Amino acid sequence: MKRALVPASILLLLAGCQQPGPSVARPFAPEEEGLTLVYLNPSLPSDQQQAQRLQVRVEKVVEGPKGGQVITKSFASGVQPPFRTDTLLKDGGVALLSPDGKSQISLLPEGFPSLEGWSTPAGTYRVLGRGEWVARGSVLPADRPAEGVWVESRSLSGSVTRSLYLPGLGEVQTDLRQSDGHWQTVNLLTQYGFTDAPITPKEDKPEPTPKKRKRSKATA
Repeated sequence: MKRALVPASILLLLAGCQQPGPSVARPFAPEEEGLTLVYLNPSLPSDQQQAQRLQVRVEKVVEGPKGGQVITKSFASGVQPPFRTDTLLKDGGVALLSPDGKSQISLLPEGFPSLEGWSTPAGTYRVLGRGEWVARGSVLPADRPAEGVWVESRSLSGSVTRSLYLPGLGEVQTDLRQSDGHWQTVNLLTQYGFTDAPITPKEDKPEPTPKKRKRSKATA
């Protein structure tokens, strides 16, 4: 059964009842089971925004075989069938694991964000610095960190994007540089909360056909 995304005011009230704990560095990626994030592309017409919205849910968190955490996430968008991925969070890095778990593709390198930049076959990346997420609005509760790290990406095709990553959430906003030099937001976190895993309905078994009793003949 699904729960509705929890309003920020309720999360803030619950957080106020908890005792503060020690400050722990969090990875710049989703890491809590049940965490559900919804993204829209504000550059699209409003009807297309809803039709193509992306919902990401953390389904499972387990310890990695060589340290770190393996995060299983489900993705659902429009009428497309949902799919799942496994990512490894380790030493600040985020890597997409292959289905067999034997290879991986780095999304954020280990040591992030304490580095200047890195490169992959897809392009080059540069850490621009820290910044506050001004679009947090009513999306995040007040106790959720809104300061993150901006990363600029330059693809081999020449496109340039800037993405903001927040601790415990990952990417919350990505802006694409237009031909005239201005920046347009093409991916934006618009909903945050926790949901229950959907219950898989049990397969209905056909009711057994009652056997007819043979009528005995009456004795004279």
